[in-house]
Amino acid sequence: MAIYIFATIVMKRGREQGALKLVRALKRDTEANQPGARTYLVHRTLDPKTNKVTRELYFYEVYRDKAALTAHLASKGWQAMVKNWTTYFEGSPQ
Repeated sequence: MAIYIFATIVMKRGREQGALKLVRALKRDTEANQPGARTYLVHRTLDPKTNKVTRELYFYEVYRDKAALTAHLASKGWQAMVKNWTTYFEGSPQ
């Protein structure tokens, strides 16, 4: 059975460029090396009041099964995100 994940991650103010670099690397790693990851989308939106991009990143992920999700969480790209989380993102990676 497929596993669907919807997540919102907030980048720390002033750390957006480093955060986006990590996210891009994670997306590339996921798409290139994880055949069980069926969909891996990341979106960033505009604030309608200011017409500026927000610090929120919206993730939509689909994994073939639990083993594919486990492989993603053990991947080099995700581990780099976790290692650098407190530098670039608010909250916790759980």
